Amino acid sequence: MADWAFDETLVGAAHASGRLPAPLRLLIDTRAALDPATFDAARDGDVVAGALLEAAEPSPLSPDAMSDALARIDALEPEAAAPAAVARAAGGALQELLGLPEPARSAALAAIERGGWKFAGLGIKRLDLVAEGAMKAQLLRIEPGAGAPLHSHAGDDYTQVLRGAFNDGTAVFRRGDLCVADPETTHVTSAERGDVCIALAVTDAPLEFKGLLGLVQKAFGRPN
Repeated sequence: MADWAFDETLVGAAHASGRLPAPLRLLIDTRAALDPATFDAARDGDVVAGALLEAAEPSPLSPDAMSDALARIDALEPEAAAPAAVARAAGGALQELLGLPEPARSAALAAIERGGWKFAGLGIKRLDLVAEGAMKAQLLRIEPGAGAPLHSHAGDDYTQVLRGAFNDGTAVFRRGDLCVADPETTHVTSAERGDVCIALAVTDAPLEFKGLLGLVQKAFGRPN
């Protein structure tokens, strides 16, 4: 994901041009809901992209341009959460998802309909939201005190806290905070005591665990 270093103005311009991969588009839109400054950066990107578009030389449309455009718009529309997803989610679990900012909330409810939470470690569940190529967006639900043991990153990792908090040994990340990790980052992460931590994570490569767990990972392959 090196081509998408998280400079919010550049990401905003990429978003406006339609070049932003779906997982990062979900991240930036959710971040904008939590942080108005991000929305301003995305809006600035819209202005820059619009100016560049107006300055560009016009080119003739292909005969299938309209149908292709409509197909792409349909592909960008967020999936509506089916009533069955709401019916299957109950009590606190449903309230956790309903309390998330959009568009993460709709993406999470749609993912529940497709298959639901998966085991990702002791006290950790993951919900697969959207993927494009090697890049994927997942919702992580981490019980207080649980987390990932010592690990590094084979690629870039953006983790947006939506509820609760976690720490990585150097800082505490709370609702609205964004933790950025890259191949030079090695750390231990764990949810803070108190509330469950829910975070939106966008990655383009798996974690690389250290020690005994790292040996197991090498022997049996990296987790999804």
